[in-house]
Formats: sequence, C-alpha cells, structure tokens
Amino acid sequence: MRTGSVILIALESAEDSERASGVLAEAGYETRVCETGEEILRLARLMHPALVVLGVCLPGLSGYDCCFQMRNELGRTVPVLLVSETRTERLDCTVGLLLGADDVLAASPLAPGELLVRVTRVLGSPSNETADSELTERAAEVLGLLAEGLLQKEVARTLGISPKTVSTHVERIHQKLGAHNRVEAVARAQRAGIL
Repeated sequence: MRTGSVILIALESAEDSERASGVLAEAGYETRVCETGEEILRLARLMHPALVVLGVCLPGLSGYDCCFQMRNELGRTVPVLLVSETRTERLDCTVGLLLGADDVLAASPLAPGELLVRVTRVLGSPSNETADSELTERAAEVLGLLAEGLLQKEVARTLGISPKTVSTHVERIHQKLGAHNRVEAVARAQRAGIL
C-alpha cells in the first residue's frame, strides 16, 4: 500500500464501511477499512492517505472530533469526506464543514453511488493515469473534434456516424476520464497528454 494512494474508511457500521470499501475498490480505488476514529487518526498521521471517509457517529472519538484533530495536526493535506446516516439535518452538515471536512454526505441509508461520485469529485477518477490507453481510436477522434469546439451533431457529420453513436462515445469518454462535462473531459485529456 503506497502512502498517499489509499482511502481510509471508518463509517457508522462495519457493514457500511465494507460496502463503501467494496464500491470504491470496484471503481479502482485502493481502500483500507478502520473500526474507530482513533485508528483513522493514527493511520492518517502515519500514511497521509489520499482521502479519509469518516462516519460522524463512531465509537470513541467521533467523526467530528477526528476531523477537527486531523485539521489541527495535518492541516488540509488530507481531504476528509464526512458521512452520516444518523445526523442528516442541514445543521449537521454545516458543522462538519466548519470543522474542516471537504464534503459532507448525509444520507439514510448510505447511498453508495453518491459516495462514489463525491470521492471522484475530490480525487478524480482512478483511471486518469491510464486513460490514454483505454480510449479507443474513435473515442480519441471524437474527443479531438469536441476539443476543436464542434457540437456533437457536427462531430457525427464529420465522422460519418450517427449522433447517438457520438453520444455513446462522449458518455464513455466522461467515464474513463472521470469528467462531468465536455470542458472537463477536454481539460483532463490535455493534462494526461491525450490531446
């Protein structure tokens, strides 16, 4: 396990921690499940993880306290995503942000899809490093034309394919680059040297 590459997870129940770990691992992230806030804090000091996904209501040191201590000791070097299934009011989310969390997910029950989206927004897609080898030749052509400012309809005409096919390529490009829109996809492709 490389320092700075792992996501530490301690949620309000062991089942939620394992489920979150499974969803993130399936998406390509490296994870490690912890049982308590104390364990998260100890490992964060040692490992400087890529991200900490922290339940609010943990046994012993609460997620709020753990987040606050991490910010005092480590500054903003480790992003923190607070997750709460029990404290889901707006005020609870605001408290988490005031204590230094980068994001707060308040959902009952835990929404694995939303968790994945929020982690990806903080860290980017785990596939970013290999995105150039994953894009098909046609997808790279589509992306190149989009980068030139062509609309999807114009890309379809230029390549002699249907607009639906272009839409499918665009969806896959967004997934592979961890992008949410065309501008972000082009920017990530440029940073990765694909364009």
